[in-house]
Amino acid sequence: MNKTQGRKSTRLQTYNYSTPGLYFVTICVHNHSCLFGSIGDGEMRCNQLGKIVEQQWKTTISSFPGIKSDEWVVMPNHFHGLIHLLEHSEQRLVQTNTNDHANTTRRKMLIPKVVGKYKMQTSKLINQVLDRKGKTLWMRGYWDRVVRNEAELYRIREYIANNPLKWELDRLNPNNNL
Repeated sequence: MNKTQGRKSTRLQTYNYSTPGLYFVTICVHNHSCLFGSIGDGEMRCNQLGKIVEQQWKTTISSFPGIKSDEWVVMPNHFHGLIHLLEHSEQRLVQTNTNDHANTTRRKMLIPKVVGKYKMQTSKLINQVLDRKGKTLWMRGYWDRVVRNEAELYRIREYIANNPLKWELDRLNPNNNL
């Protein structure tokens, strides 16, 4: 894996993240703090901050032509979403070597741009509500998976839909003693 400023990248190093297809992303709150609401009876109950996260997802996705949102869910301390890059979405050529220029080019790809804009906008709005400036909301990176086939898409959609039901077992739940 490529190291960027002492961190290992979770991205596929030779993959163009502007390629049409489906991408599953997970974005976590810094220190796994449960800021967006709570789970009750297997259902996510978003508070004011969670509603910002919901609305900003819709706003961010709609701001990129050729991109659609599939299933998504706000959890108390993270967000899961499927992003669909359509055939006619903006394409970017990507160098696949691992030097700094390639890392800069990777940031211009669509999936990192969508996630980056989403994180920036939600951070800005939530920091305004909390009356704080420049505080970190999200963890520095995010997890992604390129969806490879229909069976995998089905499993991911089920995972997203059932995530609130399985909160007690979720590895991102800070109260999980597993």
